[in-house]
This record gives sequence, structure tokens and C-alpha cells, in this order.
Amino acid sequence: MEKNYSKIQGSEVFGAPPDGSSDNIPPKAAQSHSTASASWFSHNGRFILWFVKFVVVWAVVSVLLAIPVAIYRDIENFPEEATPEELKERLRPLYIYNVFTFLLVSWVSIAFFYLLGTTLPYIFRFIARYVNPAHTRYWRIVRVMRKPLCFVGSLFVSFLAFDYCVAFNGLITIAAGIEGYPWQSHVAIEFISDFLEQCSLWALFYFFEKIIILYTTIHYHFRSDLGRIWMSMVPMGKDCLKASDIAEVLGPFRKEEAEKYFKTLDQNEMGDIRLDEMEWTVTEAGKVRNAIYRGMQNADHCINTLDWILLLFIAVIMVFFIMVEWVPNLKAVQDTLKFFSLGVAFAIGRSVHHFLAGVVFILFDHPYDIGDRIELWSGQSNQSVNLFVERQSLLYTVFRRADNWMELQVGNEFLQQCRIENVTRSGSNRQAVTMMVDIRTSFKDLTLLKNELEAFMKHPDNKRDFLPNVALAITAVHELNKLELRLVITHRTNWSIEPLRAARCMKVMTAVVAAVRKIRILRPDAGPLGQPGRPLFNVMLTEKEANERMERLREEATSARVDAGVGDNPPEAIIDVTNIQRGEDIGPEGDLDKVRMAMEEAAFMRRSEREVRAEEEKKAMAALGKLPPLPHKGPPVRQEGALCTGAETTTGKRATLQFRG
Repeated sequence: MEKNYSKIQGSEVFGAPPDGSSDNIPPKAAQSHSTASASWFSHNGRFILWFVKFVVVWAVVSVLLAIPVAIYRDIENFPEEATPEELKERLRPLYIYNVFTFLLVSWVSIAFFYLLGTTLPYIFRFIARYVNPAHTRYWRIVRVMRKPLCFVGSLFVSFLAFDYCVAFNGLITIAAGIEGYPWQSHVAIEFISDFLEQCSLWALFYFFEKIIILYTTIHYHFRSDLGRIWMSMVPMGKDCLKASDIAEVLGPFRKEEAEKYFKTLDQNEMGDIRLDEMEWTVTEAGKVRNAIYRGMQNADHCINTLDWILLLFIAVIMVFFIMVEWVPNLKAVQDTLKFFSLGVAFAIGRSVHHFLAGVVFILFDHPYDIGDRIELWSGQSNQSVNLFVERQSLLYTVFRRADNWMELQVGNEFLQQCRIENVTRSGSNRQAVTMMVDIRTSFKDLTLLKNELEAFMKHPDNKRDFLPNVALAITAVHELNKLELRLVITHRTNWSIEPLRAARCMKVMTAVVAAVRKIRILRPDAGPLGQPGRPLFNVMLTEKEANERMERLREEATSARVDAGVGDNPPEAIIDVTNIQRGEDIGPEGDLDKVRMAMEEAAFMRRSEREVRAEEEKKAMAALGKLPPLPHKGPPVRQEGALCTGAETTTGKRATLQFRG
């Protein structure tokens, strides 16, 4: 008996209160409320502790840097005529004031950009909720850019503060030339200014490099893993699972969610799932989940390697610029270094091209994922190799062959030049069977062959594995003695699982062989009589024995046909001579007239039989050449587990079916 969920009281869900009153909080609700409260206090407690620690550290350092600034903020005017000793004494406070002002501004900029990078993601998420909720999910991207933003902002502000307070300060410049002063020349000022300028430029490069890496990471994982992770999260069911069973487990208010779960499981669109199908689904989901984790690990390794190589490249360039600027000996050999760098570039050009080709192939072309089954076609051969993807790197990919189960390592630069067919991503696959038959095979026999295979596909044991439509075509006529037939059968799933592929392909081949034997389709002529393909035997028989043997073989061949009960006994031309009586009253002319009439009747019957057979052949040929209906993407539409062709959906509402080729 089903329970009416709309009339369930709170005591039935949470249990009756201990004292019988309805004002007390139920035990389970109180427990969940206390757990949520503890989690809230724990999270906010950590945030408050971090904020207090940040404020204390920032305030202490700021106060220490602000003390000299506050002491020397009032600087007297310098006299026009002053000795170097007096000028030295009066410039010392100015020197201290400007240096500590630069340090204070730099420290405040670091704290400001750190707080900005920390709070900007949450501000972005808050604003996106009211502007465009679809962009709310991008707040994590802004959070990842906190460190590059802090580097760029703080170094740029420090560079501007140093130039304003020290480098372009005229009094500090005068003080730099006084003997005995901490800075004996302009070298120190120029060195620090150039160093901050180079660091600012490096931070800007680092910022854009992180943007590129972040875009690559999001692009790769979103395209390759998002759909696969969702497809792998499926529940396990019974031996024959239906959408109503999942809805009963989830509850009456989650029917739409249950239908989505069931559609995820029911990839064959049959309306129910048997136990063996569920086992394969769950097993494949586990393999896909394992492949996803390994693929994410390999992708992160490739992206991290690319990140470090780009950082190293930027660091080498910046160090080279700094050394050329500040090391006098390098200026003398600058031209030599340029030619040396050009020679090194030519020497390692092949390796660099190999690396860049791997980056583009793995991160942007992305023809396969870990665990996918592919067909690899090399430009040097016309045969493909069945491979399973094991692991990836920026320079190479490791596969496992499907035929001998051996590992195969191929460079990504070579794979870029090959044709790759991804079986796992292809959805439902088709199997083509090609065979040669005798040119005397009738079109009726070809129609019977197609009908036999369609009946095999529609059988309850096979309709879960194959679509019911079978394509049959005569693709060529060879040497006017044999026809080339091509049968195309569509599987409901792809061939990424090797055991299922082998079993279903064997099932198809056995069905084709059984249909050919049943219809008695003959093979092409193997040459003239006497050849090994068509041996010739001479046997001495009387005319009566030969006729009897030929008649018996003809009857056996006719009775073995699938259409033996239809048109097996055509009317024979029989001349009735019982009425032909030679006598005095009836002359030869009368006998000839009767014989002529009987022969004309027999010829008419033979002509009628030929016309009937010709009409059957014409209909069979028209049926074979009939255009198929417009194909649509995916399995056929079903209504409550059965195939349908109308516009009725499972919910009973009218909908328009859109067919796409």
C-alpha cells in the first residue's frame, strides 16, 4: 500500500518528542542543527583568526615604518650658501624620510593588493548574482589569480614610489654626490630603479603567463572531463530497472531527477535495464572514472611542466637583459652572444619544435582521453591499428594494442601527422560485411536475405544490441560472374569495450552465415569445369537414372528454400491426347487442331509463369532500391519502452520530433 506523503506529520518523520510536547525540537533535527552550527562557527572562526593575524602583522610593520616618516616629516628649507658638512647634516633627515616613505608605500601596496586579491572573488560572485547569475561560477578563476595580481600591483607601485621619492628627487640626487654619504654615486639609485623596473616587467609577464595556463587548464578539463564525470555518476539497480523504480527510491517529488538518472543509464533507449546490462554499465563507469582520474593527473602534469618551462624562459630572458645592462664585460661580447644564441637556437630547434607540437597536440587538438579506444591510421600504410590510450605526456603518448596487448609508445609529433578515429567518442558504431555471390542470384533471394537479418535484429535477445534496420547494397559487379554485396548493421553502442565488441560481431557473422545457408545463396563460379574450384566427374548412368537424379536434386533444392511453400508447383504443360482418336470420321486435320490448341495452352501457361516470376523480381528489385527514411541522431524515439513514430512523448504531451541527418 502506497503511503500518502502529503499527510505525513512531523512526528512520523523525526520521531515523537521525548516529553510528548510539540514545542520541543526533534532529536534528529536538533542534532543536524547543532552540527551545522558547529561547522559554521568552525569556518568563521578560522576566518576571524586569519583576519586578526593579518591586521596585527600589517599594523606592527606599518607603525615601525611610519615612525621615521612622522619624525622627519617637517624638513626645514636649506640655506643658499652652505658648506658640505652643513649640507650633509641637513640632508640626512631628508634621506631617511624619503627612504622610509618608499618602504611604507611599498608595504601598504602589498597589503592592499593582497586584500584585493582575497576579497575580489567574493565581490565578483556577489555582483554576478544580480547582474548575470550564469557568470557566478567564474569566481574561482578570479581567486586563482590572487598571487599574480598581488605581484603585479605591489611591484608596480613600489617602482613608482621609488622613482618619485628617491630616483627623481633632486635633493637626494645632490646628496648622492657628497663624499662620505651612504650613497657615493648614482649607481645604486639607478641599479635599484632598473631592478624594480625589470621585476615589474617580469611580474607582468608572469601575470599573462598564468592567464594562459589557467585558460589552457579550464579549456582542457571542461572539454574532456565534465561530461565524462557526469556520465559516470550512475546508481546501481536491479535485474530489470525502470524509471519508476528510481523515482520510487528518490521520492515522489524527484520524478524529473529520476528520469534524468535513468536516461543516463539507459543508453540503448529500451525503456528497461537488465542485470547483465547494469553490470556492464557499472563496470564501464568504474573504468571511466579511473581513466578520468588518470587523465586529470596526466593533464595536470603536462600543464605544470609547461608552466615551469615558461617561467624558466621568462627568467632567462630577464636575467639576460639585466646582465647585459649592468655587467660591462657582457657589453663587449654582446654581438658574440647574439650569434651564439642564434646557433644554439638552430641546434635545439628540432627539440623545441617537438615540444611545441606536443603542447598543441595534447592541450588544444586533444583527439583522445585516457582510456579511449582509437583507430590509428599511418600515412605509410592502408591498415589501421586498434589502440587503447594508457597515459599522456607533452612529448609522447603510451598506448596498448588491442590485438596482442603490448604497450606502444609514439611521439606526439608523429601522431600529429596521422589520422585518428576515436571509437569511444563516436557513439553508435556500424559493422559492414562484404561478400561475393553468384551473379545468377535473384533479387528475391537478396530481399529474403535482408528480411532474415532484420528478423534477427528484431529478436528480443538481439534488439538490445542492434538497431532493427539493415542496409543491403550491391556495390559492384566483377567480371560479369559475381556480385559484391555489402551489409551494414548498426550497433546500439560503440566498440570501446573489446569483449562486447567481439561477442556482438561474432553474433552478426553467425546470423549472416545462417541466413545464407537457409536461402541457399550460391558462391560465384570458380572457373571452367575441371578446375580445382569446379571438379568434373564422369559417371555412367542410363537416361532414366540421370533424369530421376536430376529431378530429385531439383526437388531437394526447392524444398530447402525459405519460400518453399509459395509457388513451388508451377502448372506444367500437359497435352491431353485421350480425345485424339484416329478413325474414319476424324481425319488428321482434326488431330492437328487439338494438338495445336494444347500446345498453345501450354505455351500460355509457361508465359504466365515467366510473367509472374518477372513481376516478383521487379518488386524485389524495387524493394532493394527503395530510399530509406531520413535518419535521426541517436536511437529511435520510444514511448513507454516501445518504439514509436508519432509525435507523442512519454509524458503524453504533444511534441515535435526533429530529425537531423
